[in-house]
Amino acid sequence: MAADNDTDAKDGPDAARDAARRLRSFGEGAPIEDEPPELFRLADLAASQIVAASHGSYSQDQRAKLADGLLEALTVLRFGPLLGGDPDAAGAARAKVLATVELLEMAIELAGE
Repeated sequence: MAADNDTDAKDGPDAARDAARRLRSFGEGAPIEDEPPELFRLADLAASQIVAASHGSYSQDQRAKLADGLLEALTVLRFGPLLGGDPDAAGAARAKVLATVELLEMAIELAGE
């Protein structure tokens, strides 16, 4: 039972709210200093919450695509400036992150009801 509580604490509502807050800040232009494993964790947590709130409307394949798309956007924002950056790509990545955050925030709201 303790393992379940650890999982709940790590991936529960507080973790989802923290992920939404962090992702929103990235979408709004805050620099990303997190390494790829943390970005993957954030993307996976966001996608999992969104799919869970859909109550079966989304498949696991769609969850994976959502997480991959978010991770791609975060990667552009994280490493784009180091590679000379493309302002159009960064703008598109920020828009994708913010759109995903909107879905995540709705999923968090639905989970709380």
